[in-house]
Amino acid sequence: MEYKNYQYFLTIILIGVQEMKFVAIVHKEETGGYWAEVPTLPGCCTQGETLEELENNLREAITVYLKPDSSITANEETLEVSL
Repeated sequence: MEYKNYQYFLTIILIGVQEMKFVAIVHKEETGGYWAEVPTLPGCCTQGETLEELENNLREAITVYLKPDSSITANEETLEVSL
């Protein structure tokens, strides 16, 4: 039986930020387990042995991806933009 990839809808709630929803594309590995990518966040991907582990890892990966860059120095300025 051929396994088809499927979209996995994930809601992330960050402290002080409005609820955000992301779509992750989940792929089943031939040797077992899963991996997923978040198309709207280039380079954001993770894996897990079970779908439950994958979901937890996705939440962590997205949270880390969206975390502000702590390498900004005091001499640099940031601009916050709301959409």
